[in-house]
Amino acid sequence: ERVVTRLDGHPCINLYILKQADANTVQVADAVGRRLEELRPALPGGIQLTIIEDQAIYVRSALSGVRNAALEAAFLLIVVVYLFLGSFRQVVVMLLALPLTILFNFGLMKVAGFSLNIFSLGGLVVAIGVVLDNATVVLESITRRRSEHPDASAADHAVEGTTEVGSAIVAATLSFLALFMPFLLVPGLSSLLFRELILVMAGIVAVSLTLAVTMVPMLTATLFGRSRRKRQSRFELFFERFAWGYDYVLGGVLRFRWVALGAFVVLLALSVVMTRHVGGEFLPPIDDGRLMIKVRMPAGASVQETDRVLKRIDELLGDDPLIESRFTLAGGQVRGLNTFEIANEGQLDIQLVPRAHRDVSTADYVARLRPLVGK
Repeated sequence: ERVVTRLDGHPCINLYILKQADANTVQVADAVGRRLEELRPALPGGIQLTIIEDQAIYVRSALSGVRNAALEAAFLLIVVVYLFLGSFRQVVVMLLALPLTILFNFGLMKVAGFSLNIFSLGGLVVAIGVVLDNATVVLESITRRRSEHPDASAADHAVEGTTEVGSAIVAATLSFLALFMPFLLVPGLSSLLFRELILVMAGIVAVSLTLAVTMVPMLTATLFGRSRRKRQSRFELFFERFAWGYDYVLGGVLRFRWVALGAFVVLLALSVVMTRHVGGEFLPPIDDGRLMIKVRMPAGASVQETDRVLKRIDELLGDDPLIESRFTLAGGQVRGLNTFEIANEGQLDIQLVPRAHRDVSTADYVARLRPLVGK
């Protein structure tokens, strides 16, 4: 044996399955899983097939995050719109605007040839936070006109309310797009990585603007009848007091404008100084539970000696309930897609249980392992 591999202490053969550049990660992973199920009945006794790493898990987690964000956004939407506008009909309008905006955006992604990946989903998550801003502004304008002109028809309220804020929301949307679109002109890896994220954000914002000036007025004209005067709710009374307090604070700031300007300059200077200590990295750290222990023996050490040291470390960790799987490679070094035979080197790849089932982070677990492995 020139290279020794083990999984959870048992001899094994490690097989990497790599997708083509234009293939879908989740589809490939599902196809591999189905193929493994077909092969298992034909295996000789004592041989098992196990998946120890699946990149599709991260994509599915991202999809789950987007789904949860959309559900949370819908819930908060109901609460906020009802508190500020005071009617379930406004809530119905916004609940129709949110899924339609996202569905139209998926249609644009399909036309553009985008897939659901980390970056396109990242753009969708970011855009969800602003996707209903335009619809909210239009709906608030229509609601305000209904209270100011209760004798006018619902159609007149919809047209005049939308016209009043139409130019403002168009300008706001174009300003939002102007912040991100120049990044498409940046050459190199940055443009390659963030192109889909930026275009998805641009697409969903453009769709939200279109629906805000078309569908929202149409729904309000259809669902709303004539305005009725009603008593102020407790929340409206509270918000009036809050607005009065804000007006008082704003008046104080304007009376002592030079003090406020000086405080702003000081905070700006402190922010510039603190940016030097933030640090930078290519991607933020992810607590995926994966860690690696590298072993390098003295030059001339045999594969059996390297394997003995790795086996000792593996046995020390074998009973840890936080570990889901352990893969050991002795006598080799993995570089990209190739494994080079180097007798005095090896590694132990550890996969921890999912984050929800452990009370320590991956970094904390590494700190816990250092004194144990260093013995």
